Amino acid sequence: MPKNPEVQPPLKRMVASAAVMFLPRTLVEWLGLGHVQGGHGLWIFVETDTLVFDAVLLFAIAYSIRSRRITPLWIMLVLLFASTAVPMVYVINNFGTLFRSRQMLYLIAALLPLTSGRPRR
Repeated sequence: MPKNPEVQPPLKRMVASAAVMFLPRTLVEWLGLGHVQGGHGLWIFVETDTLVFDAVLLFAIAYSIRSRRITPLWIMLVLLFASTAVPMVYVINNFGTLFRSRQMLYLIAALLPLTSGRPRR
């Protein structure tokens, strides 16, 4: 029985979806990591959203590392972010899913620096 070319192994699908979630679509397709369909000519909004999402996430990570303070609320938000992002990475396969799913992670990523406390000097 021939294999369906649309069906991918789970690990390959997870890598492609994680790349699409955190990297701009043009970069993901150029690197050959994956392909996202849909968009209806609105890819400029998705690319902008990806860059803003990456900026928020990088700021949250940098600020949390710089503060060197872990609070119980911070731990809960990191676990909530991971437990929300990992299943999303597995199911992303089109424009609408990508755009809406990423919006759920924005608030959690933006709250992470607020729960770390003031950075130490």
